[in-house]
Amino acid sequence: EAAGKLVARMQEVYPEKTKILLVAPVLIPDAIMDGPFAEMFGGAAAAGSRTFAETYAKQAEKYGVEYWNAAEYAGVSAADYLHLDYEDHKKFAKAICEKIREILE
Repeated sequence: EAAGKLVARMQEVYPEKTKILLVAPVLIPDAIMDGPFAEMFGGAAAAGSRTFAETYAKQAEKYGVEYWNAAEYAGVSAADYLHLDYEDHKKFAKAICEKIREILE
């Protein structure tokens, strides 16, 4: 719902021709409990991340904006189970560039 509020605000501020791409974050695995962010995020982060794609897709549809699911293209690093590593940043960048080109054509 926070993503939907952000989209609504963007639509208020920018002209109608502005294209908005709502990006669902990558998944956070249950293994986060074995990493350095376990105490900060706990198991709720992994469970919550499993709802990202559906929630963001619904918000994109509700507000009539483009949608892209980062989890289909990249995943988190085993170093901390929260952030992308170099290779996944490359995958993310390449895929989102393709989506942006598609939107702008």
